[in-house]
Amino acid sequence: MLKKYWILIVGFLVFVIYYIHKVFNLSSFSNNVKSYSENNKIDSVISIIDESIGSIGYFNNDHFPIFKAISSLSSVEIIQLHHDFGRRFHNRITGTYKILDTGSWGGFTQSLDLNSILLREFETGQLKELDLIYTNKGLSFPMLK
Repeated sequence: MLKKYWILIVGFLVFVIYYIHKVFNLSSFSNNVKSYSENNKIDSVISIIDESIGSIGYFNNDHFPIFKAISSLSSVEIIQLHHDFGRRFHNRITGTYKILDTGSWGGFTQSLDLNSILLREFETGQLKELDLIYTNKGLSFPMLK
């Protein structure tokens, strides 16, 4: 009997998992993002970073908007960005945000600041580009607290 209906059972299980995923929003932090900064420009940059880092499947293509957004900030605004960004639960394997720490026991999800997330997400060439942006603003990357 199970052999006959295995496709329906698997399809139903996939649907249930997808539904639970969407209802509890377990994989992406970016859909629940609220205002983090009183400065609208900084808040929009935080939103761009959250969208870019929180997406699955784009690998490094989703990082390009981050460079443009950070380039548009002044040095004072970049410092404020690092302060207002706060911390996010970041999953090392999927490269996405989590709402809560679901796997710290295995080291998969950790609470990280902006420096740590960018260092973890970006490749060497991207880190050099980010360092160049910061250097042009009179700052150094990673930012020291």
